[in-house]
Amino acid sequence: MTTVTPSKITEKGSKHMSDFYLHVQSTEAIPPEFGAFRSFSPGWQTAVGDDESIKNGRRISKKTGFPCLFVSDNGDTIEITLYLNGKIVANFGPGIMAFLSGMALGSKGTTRVPEVMGFSEVGKKRLSTILTAPTLKEVIEMLEEYFGVCLIPSRKEMERNPEALFRARGEGKFRAYCLREKERTKKSDLRLKLVREMPGKLFTASFGGDYLHPHRHCFQYGYQKPGDTGKTMVSVIFENGELKPIDEERFQTEPRKDIVGWFNDMKELVKEKENWPRCISFTDRAPEPFRNKPYILPSGYVVREFLDENRILLESRSGIAVMNAEGQILGKFGLKGLLYDRNGMYFLTTGATSWIYAYDPASFVRIYHLTDEKK
Repeated sequence: MTTVTPSKITEKGSKHMSDFYLHVQSTEAIPPEFGAFRSFSPGWQTAVGDDESIKNGRRISKKTGFPCLFVSDNGDTIEITLYLNGKIVANFGPGIMAFLSGMALGSKGTTRVPEVMGFSEVGKKRLSTILTAPTLKEVIEMLEEYFGVCLIPSRKEMERNPEALFRARGEGKFRAYCLREKERTKKSDLRLKLVREMPGKLFTASFGGDYLHPHRHCFQYGYQKPGDTGKTMVSVIFENGELKPIDEERFQTEPRKDIVGWFNDMKELVKEKENWPRCISFTDRAPEPFRNKPYILPSGYVVREFLDENRILLESRSGIAVMNAEGQILGKFGLKGLLYDRNGMYFLTTGATSWIYAYDPASFVRIYHLTDEKK
């Protein structure tokens, strides 16, 4: 039998290993062989245990048919696994992040959660939106509001004040968060226009080339039609909003850029704060208007580069955004394909299969132009 003695629980703010919680969506008593459960919120039974509790989540859901939430909390983030009928339905948490996207890429099955939990009135995107909130405190509060259960009950309150662990389902905190995010967008005259679209793919180097030190704004362009091979690729340079063919000699003599060096430079510009990459500030190496100010990035975006002294370019999996030194979002713009390069206010994208040396009829190279219609 899994122990449910909360021996691993520590007071908030202290250093500790992961703590584990099991929440069963049920008004019925949980079979005693699975441990001692208590109800702090209507429709939920809660137990505190160890890492073996994850097995009980699977077993309880298989034996009873009740949805079970297994919560792991290490003090810096939480991870939640949802079980039903002995199988994993979803696995999610704000700490499952990736630097280059800012998205909870490791989260799986979040769109199935409303159906499994019987939350028919909840939109499928609400959970994924919650997971991109800037602080762990906000994420936990909105998740508890979403499920209607205290996800990480403290030992002290369990023993002395269980009423404080009551949670009710609602959407007040979530609506307030969405409103704050919306109010950060400032009306501007920035516009992003697609100026050219061409079939094919771009590569930063020929097959077997040096991908970590590509030539600046230079690419190999090819696979425009069926039957094309690596031998039919041509060298091009991205300048003045166009892809221009260049000979091999110029391609090889163009200055190189260091991908790893660029990444490290950007990391040195940014002071990591709580729940990076959403909460940041910039060091003294950044343009003066940005230095030593706290910023909360919009959901799903990370810093890519400074456009100028007063504006910074942010990137997500689906597009770009421009933020000023006051932290206001001047515009969000969708891009098709992977953002490969920027030269001035022109942006270059290529198809999502551009690491495969083969023709893909759905792969296109696109050029966008960001303009300020006031000028």
